[in-house]
Amino acid sequence: METLTFWVRSHRKFIWLISSGFILGVGLLFISGLLNFGNSTSNLKTPSPSTDLQKALPLATEPVNVNMPARNVYTLVCETTDQKPTEFFIACADGNTGLTKIKWKTWTALSATGSGKYFSNDCKPDCANGYFHYAPVGISIDRPVEIKSRIFLTRVTYREIDSNGNKVADGPNGSWDALAQYQEMQGPKLD
Repeated sequence: METLTFWVRSHRKFIWLISSGFILGVGLLFISGLLNFGNSTSNLKTPSPSTDLQKALPLATEPVNVNMPARNVYTLVCETTDQKPTEFFIACADGNTGLTKIKWKTWTALSATGSGKYFSNDCKPDCANGYFHYAPVGISIDRPVEIKSRIFLTRVTYREIDSNGNKVADGPNGSWDALAQYQEMQGPKLD
C-alpha cells in the first residue's frame, strides 16, 4: 500500500494531466454531438410529415379540406407522425401511461374513432418494478389541422368503456393536445 501511495504522490501531475485530458475529450465529444458536427450519415434525415409540420403550423380552428382522402390523414404520437397508430403515449418520456392495442372504426379528415386499452404503471415499489394496469377505452381524435395536403388530427380523447361499449363513469378518462405534445418534444420553435 505504501508503494502505491508513493507512486500516486510522485505522479500526481501526470495523473492530473491524463484525467483533465479525458474530461476535456468527453466534454468536446458531448458538445460536438449537441452541435451536430461530423459528416456521419446518421445525421442525415429524410424529409417526412414531421419536417413539413414544423415549417407551417396553422391553427386547429382554420377550415380543412373535408374531402381529403384517409391516406392523407395523420395524427401525432409524441415526436412522430403516424397514420392509424396502434399506440399513444401520454407519458412520452417513460412510456408508463398511454393507450395500446388500438383498432380504428373510423378515420376521416375531421375525426377518428376506435377502441383500445388504457395502460398505466403503478410504479410500486418503483417504475422499473411496477405493475401495469389496463382498462378498455373508447378513443377519439379530432381538431384537424391541414398542412401541405395532409391533415393532422390533434386532440386525443379516451374514456373507459364496459364490454358493451358503454362509458364507465368513474374509470380512466382524459384528453390531451397531441400537437402541443409534439411541439414540446420537437422544441418550441417551429419554422
